[in-house]
Amino acid sequence: MTPMLLLILILVIALPIAWLASEFGANRPLRIALGIGALTCSLGVAYIVGRLSELNYNAWFGGASKDLIHTIVVQTEDGRAERVLKVLRRLDADYHPTYENRADYVELINEAVAEMNGVEEIAVGSRWDMFPFSKETWMGHWENDSGYWLVIDDLIGLTIQRSGDDMSEME
Repeated sequence: MTPMLLLILILVIALPIAWLASEFGANRPLRIALGIGALTCSLGVAYIVGRLSELNYNAWFGGASKDLIHTIVVQTEDGRAERVLKVLRRLDADYHPTYENRADYVELINEAVAEMNGVEEIAVGSRWDMFPFSKETWMGHWENDSGYWLVIDDLIGLTIQRSGDDMSEME
């Protein structure tokens, strides 16, 4: 154990105990000083632990993202763009960011990297064989070069509205 870590450990343990013990004494300035010291030390340790956790998460997510990017570049340059797209579609469908946990990010990335690097073709109907067109991929505003457009939404059922003279709804 390093001397600095030992000093911090002693302060974190000793200051609150000394503060508690001083509460039974008559020396008010000492009680206040020990209380401020104990609270400051506790907040400092909490801050340091939070910062270290953040650095750990940065390394954790950064390493997985680097692996994914490297694999995408290598596999695309090797002419396996269709395979990469299939795996990325599946990854997009499976990944749901959340503030509550890490959303299995590293596990999903590792699976995707392994599947992209796989020697065998992606089996038809397997988890990684994603169809490129789904309801979600078609939602939005589509316009051609001449200015005609379609709007596809699913707010109230699936509706498709097109431009033109009557701007009718398509069946």
